[in-house]
Amino acid sequence: MKRKILFKIISVVTLLACGMGFAACEFGNADNSAAWGSVYTIETAYAEAQELGYSGSLEQFIKSISGEDGKDGIGIFSTGINAYGELIVTLTDRTEINLGKVVGNNGKDGEDGLSAFEIYLKYHPEYSGTEKEWIESLKAQPCEHTFSPWEIGLEPTCTSMGYDIRVCTQCGNVEYKFIQSTGHIFNSDEYERTDKYHMQCCDVCGTNITERHSYGENGFCKCGDSDIFYGVGDCVNDFIYESLSLNNDGSVTYFQKKLYDAFANGKKMILITYFYTTCGPMVSTFPALREAYEEYSDVVEIISISDYALDTKFGVSAYKNSIGIPWDIVFDGEEQFSKPFNVSVYPTFFIIDRNGILQQIEYGGITDPDVFMEWFDTYTSDEYAS
Repeated sequence: MKRKILFKIISVVTLLACGMGFAACEFGNADNSAAWGSVYTIETAYAEAQELGYSGSLEQFIKSISGEDGKDGIGIFSTGINAYGELIVTLTDRTEINLGKVVGNNGKDGEDGLSAFEIYLKYHPEYSGTEKEWIESLKAQPCEHTFSPWEIGLEPTCTSMGYDIRVCTQCGNVEYKFIQSTGHIFNSDEYERTDKYHMQCCDVCGTNITERHSYGENGFCKCGDSDIFYGVGDCVNDFIYESLSLNNDGSVTYFQKKLYDAFANGKKMILITYFYTTCGPMVSTFPALREAYEEYSDVVEIISISDYALDTKFGVSAYKNSIGIPWDIVFDGEEQFSKPFNVSVYPTFFIIDRNGILQQIEYGGITDPDVFMEWFDTYTSDEYAS
């Protein structure tokens, strides 16, 4: 198919050579040239073009008939003469090639002023078809494609498309099948969180993807973040925490507990205190709180939590030893359970009654143990009703 198409293009080029002043141009006889309609090789076509007066190199000849982009295999769609007497060849990809004048003025710039079809008839008087039929015969015949199997041309990535490719074994026509990008893939539910955003690393490309929190009807984002902030009268959700203890060798021991284990162990109220290790008011508060706790430790559970990002588990557990805190102390720098408490002032105290209801929120340092004892009396009394 490619050779037939090539021959048809060469035939037009030959007509051009005749029309540009080679008055002695002849197609030759059967002994030394191919007949019209036969299969030409590049070498045969080039040799015959040289006989007709072509002086360029083989490389230049191939370039002149196949285009700078190497469009061999593209057929001729139509040919025609424009208003300037120039032969215009339209290829099947709609590219137009101007082969120069073939019809002159009173024989000038063309062979006796003949059209391309008339020049053809001059050398092929046996042809009996019309000019339209002759032009149709120059057009490329459609290929009944026979494609190779699909092969990967370009693999898709997380963010860009890929494609598969197959090639017609007859004419070289190429087909593409595009493949959507894969999107980022996450095999873990682990997130890094801030107040407004969460981050997750793609397991394929390693890109850190940052998204703004989006909360469902239950008040939670897919990363576990919550936009629920507790107020007085709200039911506080149970949560798991790690009680820290510093060993003599400097290691930290973790005891995992649940908030409401306290009620299962006979306690009647929970006091949560939020602090950080360099908080001055909390340092002055602990002695008074410890004094009150010693009298009510059988019915009151105290949990002191640092959610300060600059604290550490080691620092918090060392702080517990230095201050002499007898209750659980916790570090929640990533706010795994602290965010709903929405702490912005230190210290802050949350009183949760035996029914799991947040009854009081108090702020600031307290140095009088009687204040704590009054709370304890109120919420541990047998007569207490929420």
